[in-house]
Order: sequence, then C-alpha cells, then structure tokens
Amino acid sequence: MQVYYSKFSVLEPLYDVAKFKRSSTFDKARFEDGLRSVIDGGTYERSEEGAGSFSRANELRDLGRQDMIDNIPYASSVENGLRLLTVDQRVVGSIVDLPGEGDSGMTRS
Repeated sequence: MQVYYSKFSVLEPLYDVAKFKRSSTFDKARFEDGLRSVIDGGTYERSEEGAGSFSRANELRDLGRQDMIDNIPYASSVENGLRLLTVDQRVVGSIVDLPGEGDSGMTRS
C-alpha cells in the first residue's frame, strides 16, 4: 500500500511551530527530523494538487468548511482517487460528499 502526503498538510504544523518555537519544550531538531522523514524519507509519496483540487476545496468552503489547509488535501484525495487518513477531529466531523463525487474517500481514525 502506498501512503501519500500533501505539501499543504506539511504547511499546517508550521503554524504550530510559529507559536511554540519560543517554548522550552520545542525541539527544533526533532521537528526537522520529522519533516525530513515525511518529505525525504522515501516512505511517502507526495500527492499532486491539480486545478480541480483547488476548485473542490472552494466548494468545501462554500459548504461551511472554512479551513482551506484542511480542504485542499481532502479535495486532492477525491481528485486523485485516494483515501484520506486523518486523526483531525475537525475534518472527521465535517466529512461531506462533494457534489458529483459519491464516496468522500475518507478513512475515519
């Protein structure tokens, strides 16, 4: 089984880093190791977001899902026929079938 990641999913933790990097508990080396593991480790493939992904992400926004950083990987998974695995309860709690798509492609964890 191939596991994919979205560059937009990698973007989201950067917001957390901006908040916590001055904290004594923030471990920059560990954070960077984690990023390298996902991006350069060879275990994961990066999914590609086409124009349809961004259009679908906007449809999700119109349906009430305001977080575009979550919407883009979700829409990309639909566009690419991939299942989206997430533990983010905000995403799981707002699963919708995009118009004309049928199965949302979500795997609930």
